[in-house]
Amino acid sequence: MMFIIGFSSILFLCDGILNVLISLEFMILSIFILFYFTYYNENILELLMFLVFMVGESVLGLILLTLKINFTSSDNILMLNVY
Repeated sequence: MMFIIGFSSILFLCDGILNVLISLEFMILSIFILFYFTYYNENILELLMFLVFMVGESVLGLILLTLKINFTSSDNILMLNVY
């Protein structure tokens, strides 16, 4: 369900980079939870390392977003080449 919410919000609702990053986090988390509970092998270290790397990736995305806003003064995604 979180995958569908994340994918549909990227397609229809996202006009800023922060919205895309949040939707991608929903998608990645839902796919990982699906695979983790499908192929569960009682190794909690894998779950903890994934959550650590996911938080690290989120922090890196927010830092890059802050740098982009400082240089361009805009959070919008230009879709000129798509349409």
